[in-house]
Amino acid sequence: MRNMHIAASVLAAALLLTGCAGADSSSDVSAAVPASSVGADVSVPQSVTEPVSSSEPDESTQLTSVGRDRKDRVTGRGLTADDYDVTVSCSDYEDGSLVEHEAAVTDREQLDKLWRMLTIVEDCPQHKVFDSIGGRVNNSSVKLVPKAGGEPVTVSVNIAYYNEGEEGGPSVIVLSGRTDADGDIWYVPVSEAADGQYDSEWLRSFCNDCIARSESGSVLEVLEPETVENTGGSEIAVIKRYTNYAWGVDDKGFFIDTAGGIYSFSFAEGAEYGTEVLSLEELLPALEKLRGENAAKGSADAEKLRQALELAAGIPEDAVMKELPERAFDAGQHTLYINAAGRLTELETYGDHCSVLDDPSAEAVIELLDGLI
Repeated sequence: MRNMHIAASVLAAALLLTGCAGADSSSDVSAAVPASSVGADVSVPQSVTEPVSSSEPDESTQLTSVGRDRKDRVTGRGLTADDYDVTVSCSDYEDGSLVEHEAAVTDREQLDKLWRMLTIVEDCPQHKVFDSIGGRVNNSSVKLVPKAGGEPVTVSVNIAYYNEGEEGGPSVIVLSGRTDADGDIWYVPVSEAADGQYDSEWLRSFCNDCIARSESGSVLEVLEPETVENTGGSEIAVIKRYTNYAWGVDDKGFFIDTAGGIYSFSFAEGAEYGTEVLSLEELLPALEKLRGENAAKGSADAEKLRQALELAAGIPEDAVMKELPERAFDAGQHTLYINAAGRLTELETYGDHCSVLDDPSAEAVIELLDGLI
């Protein structure tokens, strides 16, 4: 009889295990919520979609089925945006140096917009399927410091990794400074926050807009073009330069002299991090030296070049750069310069950030040079 009881117990355990293994993974996630949480102030999504990546997650990883508990939320416990000191920051490479722009956010419309985003994000399920979180996308972030004291929270969009040694997964919204009961930083894939609305482009645009509205912050939308005065009779007429600091250091491109000769240059290509690049002041003498030591690789349309130089001479010295919405990530910068009226002037730049000299003559010059180099 005792053996029969044992056999029955073993059979029951086997059936239980079989039932667990065969459970429908698409069943309502609310079944995973403990009974004690029923009626609690917790948002339960209808479904959970695992992020897509070329690297498979480890079988031991987990994904919770509920949004963040109210007591741990930035937006929880009756708090509002007015309970925080909010600052935004953006950084860009400018002439080879990483420059950060920062401003306090006090505009009511912007604070309300941020609060809507945070509320939606914190309603999303918490993910724990990643091994690590990589660098920020678009170099933008929002920092919230509780006025009543406590741990500050930084909101950014980062790349998630299933395995640090392999390719990354999706972009995720990260709330650094807030952790769950296990001490894990809380984050959610961008695709699950308002159908991907709150991505790195949204965050970058939000930060730029806040900086532009702030009287105390740097304004990214009004940028002075890069210029070098008194070029001293240099025969370099046009420069198209590519720089990148993401995967090593690149500094290369093409230039045209006043005779229409086209030359190429490469001062750094895949060089080690920390390799210094030439400043704009150093660039012209270096290109003049290279021009004297090498033959032209081709020739540009002489008439178009003449027209471009004449128009460029009429560009006002106080013309400013107009920031454009296009963005990239680790794409580097392609920058076009023209040397006229005794100064080398930036006309346009595109890549990780994009801007163009806001002047009709500059626009006409850019059009003339299109295809020349």
